[in-house]
Amino acid sequence: MNANTLKLTEGRIGGSLIRFAIPFLLSGLFQVLYGTVDVWFIGHYATGNSIAGVSSAAQAMGLVTNMFMGLTMGGTVLIGQYMGAQRYDDCGRVTGNLVLLFAGIAAAMTVIMVLLGSTINGWMQVPPDAVSEADNYIRVCGIGSVFIIGYNVVSAILRGLGNSKAPLYFVAIASLTNIVLDYVFVALFRWNAFGAALATIISQGVSLIVGIIYIKKTGLPYKFGRAHLKTDKATMGRILKIGIPAASRQTLVGFSFTFITTITNGLGVAAAAGAGVVNRAIDVCMIIPGSMNGALTSFTAQNVGAGKPERARKGLYICIGLCLCISIPYTLIANISPETVVGILSDEPEVIREGAQYLIPFSWDCVLVSFVFCLNGFFTGLGKTTFVLIHDTCTTFLIRVPIVYFVSTIPGRTMFQMGLGTPAATIVSLLLCLIYLKWKCNKKALAEMTVV
Repeated sequence: MNANTLKLTEGRIGGSLIRFAIPFLLSGLFQVLYGTVDVWFIGHYATGNSIAGVSSAAQAMGLVTNMFMGLTMGGTVLIGQYMGAQRYDDCGRVTGNLVLLFAGIAAAMTVIMVLLGSTINGWMQVPPDAVSEADNYIRVCGIGSVFIIGYNVVSAILRGLGNSKAPLYFVAIASLTNIVLDYVFVALFRWNAFGAALATIISQGVSLIVGIIYIKKTGLPYKFGRAHLKTDKATMGRILKIGIPAASRQTLVGFSFTFITTITNGLGVAAAAGAGVVNRAIDVCMIIPGSMNGALTSFTAQNVGAGKPERARKGLYICIGLCLCISIPYTLIANISPETVVGILSDEPEVIREGAQYLIPFSWDCVLVSFVFCLNGFFTGLGKTTFVLIHDTCTTFLIRVPIVYFVSTIPGRTMFQMGLGTPAATIVSLLLCLIYLKWKCNKKALAEMTVV
């Protein structure tokens, strides 16, 4: 087994999780750096129109990326469970079918995003002055969809094996490349949104190439070759059984935030830009629970495969505690000095004013998702992606979206009020997760659980 691959079924739980989660965390930091660097360069070398355009288009691209990440979760969980159960032939079949599935999806999505980019921005009600910038960004990023998908497939395979370090190296190289290219294309050439998008897809292409070279040189701990690149209905069905609910959940939640972006776009350029900047600022804090979600998924999958589900449950509690150590201080800073936080990404007074109001209530979601993201990672590792889909969808469309829409219709509404919908929805989501944990994932239920 490769030196970067951890056997998550043995050793101290806290130590294993931390060693496995740190590369997840750093990977998340670099991934957020992609969008944050784009916004920073646009915010300092372009106009508010460019910020609003990039923020809106990035939200749409994020929706597509989240869908792909959800689908690849089927591969991560299955490979993790089969590795824990030492079913290596099944690992090879999963890998082959994962590659075939996403090769087809990559081709289709590239065409769709390029042809329908302007239509998507129209649905999002991008402010008129920012439309051209949003169109440039989404079309160029659409061309790079194949790189986004490819990177996520490679990472899904490696993380299922317990290797979280290699994906970190890939995304670190890509992020550093993105920073350099943003400086060249946006700061020097003044290509605005087009330059930011071009820097992003070139960097993602570099990430994918490095990932493929890595796997070819180090190999996999099971046999994999051209013979595995054929569709197996049973294996494909298992991937989709886990992946489709996960992808649907990612897509629907992402759609809700896209809808919220659409609403803020209708409130003017300053409000749209302020909300876009806050989304990036919140993304920084979300790195911790997001990383623990991914780490706990693989950790749980391997331990369930090895017949040690109670070990996975203990890992859940450790992950929640680690998340709170970061999210609580971050939220306090965001509430004490919101202007300072927003001012890091924009120097326009109106954007800072609107963004600061939005950040105060929104930032409390960082504490709440420390629980929800970890619980979702635990449920996903168990293969319970349908419940994750149900509770997130219900709270999203019955609470988050209605609250934001209702507030937007109130005369004299403020961005502070607009920011209340997300934490309100997460509170309800947390309650549902705790009920499900007690009902379906107690000690007795876990002891009777088998590999998917």
